Amino acid sequence: MAVQTIEFIAAGGLSLSAKLFAINSDVVLDTASAVTEATNRKSVYNAVFTDVPAGTYQLIAFSGVNSVALWEVNLTLTTATFRAYDPVNPSSIRSAVGLSSSNLDTQLNQINNNISASSSPILYPIYTQPPDRKVDNNITLLFNEIIDVDLVITDSEQNPLDITSKTLKVVIEDSLGEDIKTIADANLVKSIGNVTFTIDQDVTGSLGVYKYSLRDITNKNQVLAYGSIDVQYAAENGQYP
Repeated sequence: MAVQTIEFIAAGGLSLSAKLFAINSDVVLDTASAVTEATNRKSVYNAVFTDVPAGTYQLIAFSGVNSVALWEVNLTLTTATFRAYDPVNPSSIRSAVGLSSSNLDTQLNQINNNISASSSPILYPIYTQPPDRKVDNNITLLFNEIIDVDLVITDSEQNPLDITSKTLKVVIEDSLGEDIKTIADANLVKSIGNVTFTIDQDVTGSLGVYKYSLRDITNKNQVLAYGSIDVQYAAENGQYP
């Protein structure tokens, strides 16, 4: 006599019955003689059957007349414990596409039993962290964008420099040394230790590396900050320049 114990998952704390069906059949083939919940592994149940012929079956657990779990299981005519698995499993897919089993089903079901019997797969969201646009005094901009740029202005001891009363300008030139944009003092936002200005398509409309400088034109055209602007391409509806 083969005592076949089927282990399956269902909501914990219930008094359950369990029935076996042939795949795609509504006929009850066998009813478990006992269904018990594990002492410590709550929600794990064992259903006991006797001398069920070897094959693949659908197991449905009932709480009263209501079904609470549906699994599939591969049984052999031996006294053993068999783990139920999700109805969609590797070997059923193999069979559906017409591949021969050989020893493949055993290997695939072993994988399936390890990963799918206890829980559904979890898909984690993908996060992206934008790279720094400003490294030291080198600024990266993207094609055709309009963006505000902040420059931190400090003295030789790294203390914020008060430039609020100064008349400043930003000059941007191309690789040939020709000015392509000048931003006057009236278009700069100044605070102690910081200058903010807007760069538009006058600069970002063409890819390339540019030079910029922030000059104090009331103090012998002194350069307070300088560096490079690297305009790179980012996807924009197929409008590659």
